[in-house]
Amino acid sequence: MADKTPTPAAGAGIKRSSLQERLMAQIGQNQQGASSGQDADKFDAARRLEARTVQEAITAGGAQDAALLQGHPIAALVGSASSGTAADAAPALPRFTPGMPLQVGMRLEVMLDDLQDSPVQPRVFLNAERLQEMKASLAENGQLQHAQVLMPRPGETKLTLREGHTRRRLLRELGKQAMSVEVVAPGKSEEDEAVLAREVNHRRSEITIYDIAVRLCQFLDRHRAEGREPPPGEVLARRFGLSSGSRVSEYMAIGRLPESLLQLLFDGNVGRGSAYQVALVFKRQGLKEALKLVNRITRVRRAPETLEEDREGGAAPASAEAAGRRQKTLALAMVDGPLKGGVKLMTSGELVLRLKPNKAGDGAGAALHAKLLQVLRDAGMEVTAAATEPASH
Repeated sequence: MADKTPTPAAGAGIKRSSLQERLMAQIGQNQQGASSGQDADKFDAARRLEARTVQEAITAGGAQDAALLQGHPIAALVGSASSGTAADAAPALPRFTPGMPLQVGMRLEVMLDDLQDSPVQPRVFLNAERLQEMKASLAENGQLQHAQVLMPRPGETKLTLREGHTRRRLLRELGKQAMSVEVVAPGKSEEDEAVLAREVNHRRSEITIYDIAVRLCQFLDRHRAEGREPPPGEVLARRFGLSSGSRVSEYMAIGRLPESLLQLLFDGNVGRGSAYQVALVFKRQGLKEALKLVNRITRVRRAPETLEEDREGGAAPASAEAAGRRQKTLALAMVDGPLKGGVKLMTSGELVLRLKPNKAGDGAGAALHAKLLQVLRDAGMEVTAAATEPASH
């Protein structure tokens, strides 16, 4: 006996493409052309049932039904009213369990407690405004991009994040229990993994000099605690993204600053050259003087309208001449060679060069002087080439 079940109206209230309309018409013809003889054929009956089920799912337009169509041969052609095409509906990700077989490229849902931070995670400091934006986006839109986890080693029960540490933290704050991840291949060595982690995190938001400085010091401390010799400067430069091995000592000095100072410098977006001057002041004169220098540097970087508010509030701006009189010399180094004279570090963070060629008409000394000025300024230092004779000891 032929199946008399009424067929739901195809396309009611749903806008479909011409290809989808032809497909629906073909489904209808197949159902209407069924005869009692065909009903005896189990295969043909199953085909008609399949067609009716697909049609009903399309008509209902339910997201759950659309998800059930994933993998169906016509799923890519049939539209869902609420979620576009059925092929666009994201299927539920498999839930990670320790010991399950994994491969690179797999996407999983992982409980937050089954994830662990990478030992070479490069980021330390986070911008408060950026954090709030990320948190608001996660709350409103959910997780739009998969985090990256390393293919686990045999016996590991947790997955190690390469990228996604901040999202994991924010999801936990939002009361979420799991996050979506993609499995990636680990670096061939810890150094390679550190480079990969830095690059992928930097693409999302900049890895700052303060992140690098702190992680560099932590890395060297770990080597010292384990009784190992630190790698050469060029190896450290590659690992931490420095321009050359000669920068290592400078970043070490910055990374040894107290956390409170580093946070002030990070929040003030202070450049490397000025941060290094703060590190030198901290080493020689202590926290109090270093804080004074940070306050002076960050005040100069404030917006003009903020400075205007200070004036209206009664804070009279000091003249350049008066500011110069209040400056003190923090350090003085005397130079004798192709260049002769003194180099002074002022309380403002300014570097004053009082140098001249050692012999009259010495072209090599003059060229060296010009080169030195250029190098220091390229490094972000505030340099004044004084015209006066160098001060005596």
